[in-house]
Amino acid sequence: MARPVHDSVTNALIVKPYMLLHYGRILDPAKHADREAYAVHLKWITERLFSLGSRDISAIQLAECKARAHT
Repeated sequence: MARPVHDSVTNALIVKPYMLLHYGRILDPAKHADREAYAVHLKWITERLFSLGSRDISAIQLAECKARAHT
């Protein structure tokens, strides 16, 4: 029971807002046009999570937000 709730909350509060901020829209893997972009997004996120420590991810996200604010 806890895992589906956890997945839904994570998707609603983290994944979708991140996509919206990063890509300007939410990618939907159910739509044919978004499938490839969603797969690339998942690959990119997974590689970043496994190549960096959790502390580094927060620092990178902060730096990216600051860079976007200045453009």
